[in-house]
Amino acid sequence: MPETFFLKAESDQAAYKATTVVVDECSMIPVDLLGTLLRSLDMGPLKRLILVGDPYQLPPIGPGRPFVDIIRWLRDEQPKCLAPLAVCMRKSGNGEGAMPDESVGLALAEGYRGDAIGPADDEVLASVARGEVGGDLDVVFWKDRDDLRLKLKEKMHSILGFVEGDYSGFNDSLGVSTKEWKKCEAWQILCPTRVQYNGTDDLNRMIQLEYRGGLIKQAINPYSDVPRPFGDYEIVFSDKVIQVVNRSFQAWPRNTGIDYVANGEIGIVCSTGKGSTGDYLDVAFSTQPEVSYRYYRGVVNGNLELAYALTVHKAQGSDFDIVFLIIPQVASTLSRELIYTGLTRFRRRLVLLIEKDVAPLLKLRNPDSSEIVKRNTQMFTLILRQEPPERPHIEALIHRTRKGIAVRSKSEVVVAEVLDSLGISWEYELPLYSKTNPKDFRLPDFTMSYEGDVFYWEHLGMLTVPTYREAWKWKLEWYKANGFANRLIVSADGPDGSIDAGEIERIAREHVQLG
Repeated sequence: MPETFFLKAESDQAAYKATTVVVDECSMIPVDLLGTLLRSLDMGPLKRLILVGDPYQLPPIGPGRPFVDIIRWLRDEQPKCLAPLAVCMRKSGNGEGAMPDESVGLALAEGYRGDAIGPADDEVLASVARGEVGGDLDVVFWKDRDDLRLKLKEKMHSILGFVEGDYSGFNDSLGVSTKEWKKCEAWQILCPTRVQYNGTDDLNRMIQLEYRGGLIKQAINPYSDVPRPFGDYEIVFSDKVIQVVNRSFQAWPRNTGIDYVANGEIGIVCSTGKGSTGDYLDVAFSTQPEVSYRYYRGVVNGNLELAYALTVHKAQGSDFDIVFLIIPQVASTLSRELIYTGLTRFRRRLVLLIEKDVAPLLKLRNPDSSEIVKRNTQMFTLILRQEPPERPHIEALIHRTRKGIAVRSKSEVVVAEVLDSLGISWEYELPLYSKTNPKDFRLPDFTMSYEGDVFYWEHLGMLTVPTYREAWKWKLEWYKANGFANRLIVSADGPDGSIDAGEIERIAREHVQLG
């Protein structure tokens, strides 16, 4: 692997021969890398190319969105070639071999999965707004920099089992004391951005100064036996670090490792020293706990950074037992995919630290908040953008009504078009608040106004799925308990996923215009 990564137009090696090729984490692959991969394969013996990934996660850092484009094309042209996973195995169970319990955190994440949502995901969001969640999800609201630091520390202390100034307990939480290097991924702070007081740079420094401050003071002492702190991040012994570029170099002991560390691997500085060839530090990574890799002072910058807090982008492709996810009101990187990716990085427990209120979570549910749809690329469709462009060509990924309003599914487009044709005013996913609790709400698909009367329309898409039916049952109970059931209109797709526009019009006329 060269120090400067680049893609070759032609290979100097023979094409790779295999009957089956499996490619993981496909949502992260840009179009140029995917093209290079395909050129490197011998298509003669190849029978199966299996692409594995989550199309709702963040799009690639590089150009395009090839995995999303491929999924959409297969869905339209070759649906038998798609195999969606019906059971989520991301979350850990209660014991060895146990199936995961019903996850509140993952139920919240459902609301950020494009059109693949359940009818009760807004119930979880309302619980978050009230701070009344449970199970594997905790919620904390913060006001400013000092409040964020205080709330984060309190949650870390209560969940991870150490207190302020408890260096031994902190080390135990990362496996430092017992040299269980895999434990360095037991917990992780995630942020949307590096900068600002709620970003990784500030929070990494806060954690490091609190639990490694003594080691830093010792290392900067000119009379100390230990080497000075390393790099711009002042890395010292026992710091949690992340490799930020792909790199080939020898592991220790020799001939026992893979002699390669990938971008995104997390580890612990297991030793530091002064040698005849200069100061060095050794890192044991969670993925290769039996070996360590040596970094001399001159190569630390550009290879290693502190990793107590990571950006959601950097954590994509990884997961952790416990995640502390920071959600500010505003950040340039916030998108629907970023929230979804952050919400799905945990295995056992998720802690949301939200600035002030759930306004950003509500906003980012909207299809227009998608980062994927802003990419003007279509692998299977020739599209020429008009000048001047008013918006990217996202019709293939966001369903829009004739008025240009983004909705989640084709069925909702049909409902919207019928309402428009009948002159019925409507708003999409407008919060409907409980009559007894101003922080409790649901998000009807459509809130309609006609001749002074207000109605609520829910269109159901997956009633053949038991969990979906059960979720709808609970949402319907909420409508009844709050006195909205007499204003509720319900329609549904057919068992084959079809929708009857004529039936939708009949329902609208009968219950809205004539009701």
